[in-house]
Amino acid sequence: MVRHGEQVVGLQVRQRVAGPSGPAEGSGTVSEKDAVSRLAEAKRLVTQELHKQGTPDYDPRSHQRAIEAERKAQDAVDAEAAQH
Repeated sequence: MVRHGEQVVGLQVRQRVAGPSGPAEGSGTVSEKDAVSRLAEAKRLVTQELHKQGTPDYDPRSHQRAIEAERKAQDAVDAEAAQH
């Protein structure tokens, strides 16, 4: 179930950065691809922490850190997209 969400999130991120026509082969800078990769990883971590809610493994501080990392990664993707 989480894996499916990860794929959907990654697809949405790529479409947002590359535009509505989708990514062309070889398009984007290395830093743009790195920013998208970091955002996808941050979203995966937030999802993992979210699924821990209501269990003994849940740590609200870890969840908050993951949310903050996701916000910063999204800001980086937005900044890269604005440059292009």
